[in-house]
Amino acid sequence: MKELDALLLKQIENLQSEGKGEYTRFETLYGCFIQPNEETFRQTYKANCRLENAAEYEACTLDFIPIADQEYVVLDREAGRFCGTFAVKPYEADGDARKTFTSILIADYGDVREIVPIILQKSWRNVYIVLNEGLRKFTSFYKLEDFPTVFPSNVKIFATTADMHRYFLENHDAYLPRKVFSRKSEKYDAVIKEIHDIRVRSGIPSNNAFLSVCVPSFNRGHRALKAVEYALTTCYDAEIEIVLVNTGSTNCTEGYQQIKNMRDSRLRYYELEKNGGFHESYCSALSRASGHFAMMLSDEDSVAVEKLNDVFEYLNEHCTEGVTTFNAIFDASPVVEYLIRKLEVCEKGLQGVKWAFDWTRHISGTCFNIDYMKESGIFEKAEEYRESLFFFYYPHCVFSFLLGYQYPTSNSGMEGWRYGKPEVDITEIDWPVNAVLWPEWRIKQCYDAMKLLGDILCGSELDEMFHYQINTTFSLISLLFKEVPGKVKSYRWIDIWMQHYQSCLEVLQDLAEKFGDISSVKSQMDKSFLYWQICKREQRLRTPEENLRSSLQAQVAKYYHEKGVPFEEMDFGKMEEDLESWITNFLAERS
Repeated sequence: MKELDALLLKQIENLQSEGKGEYTRFETLYGCFIQPNEETFRQTYKANCRLENAAEYEACTLDFIPIADQEYVVLDREAGRFCGTFAVKPYEADGDARKTFTSILIADYGDVREIVPIILQKSWRNVYIVLNEGLRKFTSFYKLEDFPTVFPSNVKIFATTADMHRYFLENHDAYLPRKVFSRKSEKYDAVIKEIHDIRVRSGIPSNNAFLSVCVPSFNRGHRALKAVEYALTTCYDAEIEIVLVNTGSTNCTEGYQQIKNMRDSRLRYYELEKNGGFHESYCSALSRASGHFAMMLSDEDSVAVEKLNDVFEYLNEHCTEGVTTFNAIFDASPVVEYLIRKLEVCEKGLQGVKWAFDWTRHISGTCFNIDYMKESGIFEKAEEYRESLFFFYYPHCVFSFLLGYQYPTSNSGMEGWRYGKPEVDITEIDWPVNAVLWPEWRIKQCYDAMKLLGDILCGSELDEMFHYQINTTFSLISLLFKEVPGKVKSYRWIDIWMQHYQSCLEVLQDLAEKFGDISSVKSQMDKSFLYWQICKREQRLRTPEENLRSSLQAQVAKYYHEKGVPFEEMDFGKMEEDLESWITNFLAERS
């Protein structure tokens, strides 16, 4: 190589000193360095070039003279001139390059020296190159032995636009490029849209969906239809699927029939013979997701089509997380504040479990890593919880904490779905049907949640979640006295308090072997119950006399507890009778 380099440099110096013009110098060098090695170049080209519809060797426009290790002077055979130099540098992923979900199309560039810098801008999901007029120039580089190493493995090269068109119509799992680098970008945008439209109309599903949007629906065909129609306006096809499960609807079914009759490669419509409850509907939709991720939605809500690129980018960057949440978009007031969350990433384990209980109780916006659910047997594990009341009402929370214990979780802090106005306001709900909100059912859910947590946690982790559940249950019940005071006015806080305490004692007994120091857990439990003896929201609904009785009762209970009497041994009924008599006399004396 060094001898060849020296010979080439000497030849150039001689030609320049003789005053030879560029074309003469070109011809001389071509005869000295290209023609004697023609057969070597030809064999290298044959070995390297696997491009369908590639140019014949003789049609290639460029030749190369080595001047250093893997560096060449480029000669344009047709123009009869020098075209600078080219160095063969094997592709190396830049650890600092931003990883992106976006695939790109580089069109009508023939010079590899223009193409490589574009590829190096980011860590693209896929890179598609269409050569067309640049074909003969581009394929010339295959004469260089190590040229194929210049590109990453995710590069796909097409000789013509027609070749690319055919490829995407034959490969419905391939993601279309979403960014175009070309001097004729509008032309290729139109080509990509044409391919998209054909693929969608074909009805041929993708087996490589990145995101499944899963919607269980019951008796709301009109809402489901609007949600599906809106979702299908997206420019994505192979990347997404819409899974709509009609869970045994008997009313408002016309919309479901319209969905059923749609021909769109992204739509998966299923019907269940009967409605088995929310958990059956939820699990039925989620288990049918074939994507790598699945975003769950209520049929009252819809996916935010305009935010899908952001959703894809986030999931692609955080692909090792088990669950994430996306924020709601509100088209009108009032805004549900807890559906707008700041970015937060939680480690797996207890932190992930607590995150699941804090942030994933709402149906819409939770996105599961389906690959992880299948690998970890989460679906099979959930089958064991069919009789659990907590799973009945909150399957999404159960799936989340099972994943959160094994994998990191997060709030993305990004918008991903559009909040739809509920069919019925909470103040107008059919109270008996929505037993999930009743204080006694909240208490039962707490018990069942702890039994589920006892399957995966033990020691200090279970202790901490036990205290979390105690306080969360009280907080949720307390909220009812603010949100629907007329519905819960018949409840007395002391009765709720005692029922919750007895339930928690049962938990301690049932999971005794799983807890850490039982005496310490019991002591902390009692502290929580001391704090919750009075519910200020409940007191706002009572008369001063009633509040006086409850306040005194709390003080008496605290007094006895500090004297060493356990709550479970206190006779609250007798205590109430004594206080009632005392209060009656006290008030009579001051009337």
